[in-house]
Amino acid sequence: MPSDKLELIIDIESDRMRNLLFDISEIDSEREVVKEERRMRYDNSVYGSLFELITTTIYKTSSYRWPVIGYMADLNDTKIDELKSFYYSYYAPNNAVVVIAGDVTISQAKKLIEKYYEPIFRQDLPQIKLESETEQKSTRTARLEKDVQSVTLAVVYPGVKVDHSDVYALDLLASAMGSGSSSRLYKRIVYNNELATSVSMSSHNSNLSGELSFYASLKPNVSVHRVLSLLDDELKKIKTILVAEKELEKLKNQVELSYIRGLQTMSSRAQALALNEIIFGDYRKLFEDIDKYEAVTAEDIRRVANTYIIPSKKNIVQIVPKKGSGRQ
Repeated sequence: MPSDKLELIIDIESDRMRNLLFDISEIDSEREVVKEERRMRYDNSVYGSLFELITTTIYKTSSYRWPVIGYMADLNDTKIDELKSFYYSYYAPNNAVVVIAGDVTISQAKKLIEKYYEPIFRQDLPQIKLESETEQKSTRTARLEKDVQSVTLAVVYPGVKVDHSDVYALDLLASAMGSGSSSRLYKRIVYNNELATSVSMSSHNSNLSGELSFYASLKPNVSVHRVLSLLDDELKKIKTILVAEKELEKLKNQVELSYIRGLQTMSSRAQALALNEIIFGDYRKLFEDIDKYEAVTAEDIRRVANTYIIPSKKNIVQIVPKKGSGRQ
């Protein structure tokens, strides 16, 4: 919004917190929009189907076993009274973070926030019991047949919560293994052996847990076992041989560049501030990340590799061609 419309946007946003009109025709229309979103992002998407299958494979007791968007049955069955109960329970100033980024005066912004949000009553928020995941003790596998030409593969290990000190070393480990065309897995699987069109590795962290994940889009008729063998071989290397100083420096430079690029727009800055305030209760955590990445050593990367890449905790998940349409 233009900066001279600050009061208007605060007025609009605060109004949404208390004065929602529950029009059944609009709700039913929106219900169809969300159902179509689910079809597009999950049911009819290879990677969407893969991510959902990963979730149901690695999470058996955790609250994360339920997809945020819900299943079709949820979207069809949700009643207007449930929507009202949720809205009036959670849409309250004491359950919200307001972030303003841009050409504004702080004192003016604070006055406007007080003007429009202060009259809205706080709510006694329901106590939410979040369930943690029980320890995984053996390898799990899952596969889903879809109308595809080749296999999309994921190998996932349980990771750490977002506030764990090993987050930074795990990020650099994932970057070394599968971030970009200079990464170890790209060179080994895509470039040298031509087994896949793309590979990647990432470390994802949430409030309750995390995942260290490898993804690969295999070429038609490529053996999954061969790709898994190469992956295991590269993981064994990083668990035994220290990352060279030159590679470690490159990894840290990549993180710093990504960090800077991620704060180039006003929208991205606001989102980063909000994320840190909501998750950590302190937006200033945003400014500590670079120093923590810089402090990671080659020994830290080897240590987390041995700590979290454990065969008994492996999850192998595949989207495979339907029978008769290609190799599985």
